Amino acid sequence: MHLVSLARLTHIFIQYGYLAVFIGLLAEGAGIPLPGETLLLIASALASRRTGLNIGWIALIAFCTTSAGDNIGFYVGRSGGQALLDRYRRKLHLGPRSLQRGQDFITKHGALGVFCARFIAGLRVLNGLVAGSLRMNWPRFFLFDILGAACWVTLICGIGYSFGDRLP
Repeated sequence: MHLVSLARLTHIFIQYGYLAVFIGLLAEGAGIPLPGETLLLIASALASRRTGLNIGWIALIAFCTTSAGDNIGFYVGRSGGQALLDRYRRKLHLGPRSLQRGQDFITKHGALGVFCARFIAGLRVLNGLVAGSLRMNWPRFFLFDILGAACWVTLICGIGYSFGDRLP
């Protein structure tokens, strides 16, 4: 069952513009499972159609909010993340297997895992929470998180903007 249709998401972006990008990506970065790449693709595609949205502003907002959201998630994880993940994982639709995959990925790959997790749906949502709960060094997390965010935002915005005028 789809909670929100493509038409509804398009309407939300046209009506709320940059605020929709800000809230959606900040929430995803903080650990709420939302389809960040879908949100960013739609916003970027709409920018290519001259709807009043500017791709530069979308990219800047996306970069800042994904980085801020991940750091909020990191702080939450550092402050008691394992207990919070255990308590709320069902409400967030995160199974034990997903959590374990996220923990294994960050533990095994460290900073490179933080960078790469940005590109993997599911792990992107857990990135900050897991890194914080595993007591990863914050400056290292921050550096690789912003590098990953910059690459991810550039890629997703580029795809959405480049192909936006070709989508129905």
